[in-house]
Amino acid sequence: MMSLPKDVDEEVETLIELKEKKKEELQSQREQDAENQKRDTLIEKASDNAEVTIPDAMVETELDRMLQEFEQRLQMQGMTLDMYYQFSGQDKDALKEQMREDAEKRVKTNLTLEAIFNAENLEVTDEDVEEELSNMASMYGTDVDQLKQILGGNADALKEDLKARKSIEFLVEHSQTV
Repeated sequence: MMSLPKDVDEEVETLIELKEKKKEELQSQREQDAENQKRDTLIEKASDNAEVTIPDAMVETELDRMLQEFEQRLQMQGMTLDMYYQFSGQDKDALKEQMREDAEKRVKTNLTLEAIFNAENLEVTDEDVEEELSNMASMYGTDVDQLKQILGGNADALKEDLKARKSIEFLVEHSQTV
């Protein structure tokens, strides 16, 4: 039996509509990729130009977070850190050392964005947090109260994310074309 365009996508009836929709999706993805690239470049430039002292304790905390993220990715693939150490011939210290440069970059970026946030008197309001919770709830198909329960009342991490986002938006708004 032959597939019809609406079998691929319920929103279209004809092959022309399907092609047009896919073309628009590709264009939108390219624009999003370009925007992300621009943001990354701006953040990198701001971070490179920033005179910030990177405390070792913050780097160690970031390394632990990165190690945890790495372990979670391994678990999704059915592996453990111990299995990884056996395969790679590395131990925890060697892996952390391998991640150190990225951890330092992350910390420097975070400190730079925080400095921009403070220097420009940017703020994250309760309304910003509520709006973000509402967006997240609709994205995950749940309601705000349920999402708050899942987050365990920990809106602090969300606030930090919004601070970084506002700093990045400020950078984008006030940048010359990269």
